[in-house]
Amino acid sequence: MVIRRATARRSSRRTKTKIVVIWLAILGMRAGAALAQEISVAAGYDVAAWLRRDEPIELELDRQPAAGEGRLAVLVGTADLTDLFRTSERGLIYRPDLLPLPAGEREVEVYLVSPQGEWREVARLPLRVLQRGGFEQSESTPRLDLQSLALFDRDLEGGETGFRDATGQLDFRGAVARRGWGVRGGLNVVGVTEISQALRFGERGDAAPKADLSSYTLSLERGRRRFELGHVTFGASRHLIQGFGSRGATVSLPLGSAGEFGFGAMSGTSIVGWDNILGLAENDHQVLAGRLGFELLPGRPGAVRFEGTLLDGTLLPRSDFTQAEVTDREENRGWSLLLSTRAWADRFRAEGGYGESAYHNPFDPLLAQGDALVPVEEETRGARYLDLALDLLRNRAVTDRLPLSLTLGYRHERVDPLYRSVASFVQADVESDGVDLTASLGPVSAQVGWSDAEDNLDDIPSILKTKTRRRGGNLAIPLGQLGGGDDGGRRGLPLLTYAVDRTHQFGAGIPVDSGFSASHVPDQVSLNHAGGLEWQGNRWRLGYRLGQSDQDNRQPGRERADFTNLIHGIALGHAPHRRLDLNFDLSSEKASNQELDEMARTERYGVGFVLRVTEWLTLTGGASRTEGETEPVARESEATIADLQAAFRLRLVGGERHGIAAQPYVRYAYQDTASRDLQFGFASDVDSWSINSGISLSFY
Repeated sequence: MVIRRATARRSSRRTKTKIVVIWLAILGMRAGAALAQEISVAAGYDVAAWLRRDEPIELELDRQPAAGEGRLAVLVGTADLTDLFRTSERGLIYRPDLLPLPAGEREVEVYLVSPQGEWREVARLPLRVLQRGGFEQSESTPRLDLQSLALFDRDLEGGETGFRDATGQLDFRGAVARRGWGVRGGLNVVGVTEISQALRFGERGDAAPKADLSSYTLSLERGRRRFELGHVTFGASRHLIQGFGSRGATVSLPLGSAGEFGFGAMSGTSIVGWDNILGLAENDHQVLAGRLGFELLPGRPGAVRFEGTLLDGTLLPRSDFTQAEVTDREENRGWSLLLSTRAWADRFRAEGGYGESAYHNPFDPLLAQGDALVPVEEETRGARYLDLALDLLRNRAVTDRLPLSLTLGYRHERVDPLYRSVASFVQADVESDGVDLTASLGPVSAQVGWSDAEDNLDDIPSILKTKTRRRGGNLAIPLGQLGGGDDGGRRGLPLLTYAVDRTHQFGAGIPVDSGFSASHVPDQVSLNHAGGLEWQGNRWRLGYRLGQSDQDNRQPGRERADFTNLIHGIALGHAPHRRLDLNFDLSSEKASNQELDEMARTERYGVGFVLRVTEWLTLTGGASRTEGETEPVARESEATIADLQAAFRLRLVGGERHGIAAQPYVRYAYQDTASRDLQFGFASDVDSWSINSGISLSFY
């Protein structure tokens, strides 16, 4: 009994001793931490100002670290400049006599490094240093790309060999900023050796310059003020002028804290070249537009916004440089109003607009060619739209892992007959309404919707009125993310997708004095189903798709003019090594023409690979085989296509930012196509191959 009591007293003393030692250690750690935190660092320079690269910076310390605390380390950005800081009366000072301060916006980080090598952050201070020339921002990215193509050999007799074509493209982008002002610019010049590839060959033929200005931009900014010159875009009015892009000038100015004014003057068509550099040389071939917008509740941006737009456009009978078409002289004036709102924490969103456009084709002697034409009357027509969205549910918790969201949308649009704007492509004489319901349950998403549309809004008896009824929906279920578990999913389960679309388009009656019969009036129902399964692994992917379409013609006399189509497809990808990617695809299609009682079958399979031999050499290749046949009228076809390419990536001079790089390649291509018609005794077989090469040089 005595022995037990003595043992208990010794155990109690040992426990008390341990508690005292632990408390002393904790107090020592707290004291050391408190001592380290006592060092205060402040900026001895104006952190809001931009400093010169040769301007000294000073860090003010309330005290230097004690001998047992360690030393201070100073980083400017990612550079450790500790050894370049010297002790001063107020703390530490850096005099950039040998190494100027790095330009740009960075942070000065001060750390206390303990004798054991542990780093503890003491302060983090902003630093803004001017670029060369005194700019707050100064950057430029010039780039010159040269490409050439040569044909080594091919199986056609008398074919050209050797050099065939070369192109070059100069691209420059730059920006500078100082004292709140910013200037940005860009330039793109394209040069070719073959005149048929020149930018304005379609416009000038052989007189087109081989080196031409493709586009350029120059902008001046200060806060919300912006002036832009060159290839610009302007407008946010859906039916009047929306994202109209051409060469010209735009300006945007703030009107107080809640208003904005914008103006744009642009060429009536897209232009390239060095002449008409501003795009405003022809007063009768311009689009002028102004925009005025206000936030009606300045304290809640986006809550209620009003915007008005004016347009005045005059076009000469000219095409864009990329098009060839018969055009007519056009004049257009119009206006539009837009009102948008967001309410109830953005659960309700609405946008609506209305506009009117006065359009006229004045007499054009070039188009008339001396003939007497019936004058076109000026028409003033309107267009309107309304888009509504209401979040019925937003992230409503069904389970811990499955929040539910539900959004209801409505759309209405009407564009009057003969409505036209020179600055926005709009389909006239159409009215449409639509409703859609979008839902998400965790990772599962679904959407259903319907829309109705019709044309010939003036109900002109001699014009066919067409009505369109469309219903559809889609569903996406990532089965792997519904599996539960700590990782939120199960491997091996696919992504399931399905979409259905039913469209009924029909004519509402037979036009008067049209010569049509009931069989000429369309009445067609199209039903499309599309489903898919997709598996994804770390180094592999597998997908299966199934599509079925049915076209049902219902007009009298064409009841059997129906078509059905069924397609299966499988795609497999595998990366057995980090340098090798393999892919395989297989598809089978059946198309049935009930009117001709004909069935067409098509099968295709193909393989491909990408082999990154080294960092500078990549091999790519592929082959495919397509076979088709038609019954009972025997028509057969087959095609085999293969190619193999070796591409090199060589950095000749310089490094990552500036230098010269070359990308040469050699390509082999093979093609064999054959077709036979046993009914008419027709057959053809074409077999060809070629070897060519090219090189691209980049000066950056």
